[in-house]
Amino acid sequence: MLYSDFAQPTVSTSADTAGTTANITYNGAAKKALFVWGAGGSQTLTAAQAIKMYALFTGDGIGSGVVPNIPIGQWRGAGLAPQGANSADPTAFPIFWDAPAIGTVTIDVRNAASATAPLAQVGIVYSDGETLPIDWALNGDPWNLRGIPKLAVTATPVSITTTTETQVGPITVPPQFPNCLALTTLGESNGVKVTAEEFFGVVRYTNTGASVKQFDPAQRWPFFGQLSAGLGAIIDSPGIALPSFWHPLMFGNTQNASIGALVTLRTAVTNATSFQPFAAFR
Repeated sequence: MLYSDFAQPTVSTSADTAGTTANITYNGAAKKALFVWGAGGSQTLTAAQAIKMYALFTGDGIGSGVVPNIPIGQWRGAGLAPQGANSADPTAFPIFWDAPAIGTVTIDVRNAASATAPLAQVGIVYSDGETLPIDWALNGDPWNLRGIPKLAVTATPVSITTTTETQVGPITVPPQFPNCLALTTLGESNGVKVTAEEFFGVVRYTNTGASVKQFDPAQRWPFFGQLSAGLGAIIDSPGIALPSFWHPLMFGNTQNASIGALVTLRTAVTNATSFQPFAAFR
């Protein structure tokens, strides 16, 4: 089984300087860490300032005395106002760490000098021994289906504007195709955009009929469609083929099962959004 959890370190406004660290503690089933993911970006964009975050990892959860330095999130060069919202979708870096069952990883995120520190979310995908295809690691892309599905199923979209965890769905598992090959949750702003307003967060899945305890303990994955804050009059979003991104979760379901997606925004937004989960089955 795969698991994902994340932390939110505070980034310093000084260049390449430690901020306030945050920890991830593996659940009791952990054996191998497979990917580091990172998302986030500007909350108050300032002209002529870059976003180039990277994370340092320490603790007994990395299985090495060497401190990994891993680039995270979407890097963006300095620009001039006005600027539209930039993609802040999660990037991923393959790792192969021994993950002690209750090991702890301490994460320190650093950046270029900035007037206002960016917001960072850093996660680790780990497993109870399950591995992912080697070509995913070599391509740096774990956001994939685990096989070719027969179909995908969705749920009614929901607008979420607050930081309160909110359920979208549930998705009803088709009885003739009970095996899930991946899940995804896509989010888009769906109302008037507001300048200097970011769009970050995570999703937690639940399942009423998994044949294994896939979501126990709780997991947190990045939703897709995240945006850094824009600056000035141009506040449009980049066009991204979001349905190509999937959380690589594979598990069986019992009859009449359902899957819920619970979204938590990092910061509140002013106007309507649209969150929609999808599940691929075979």
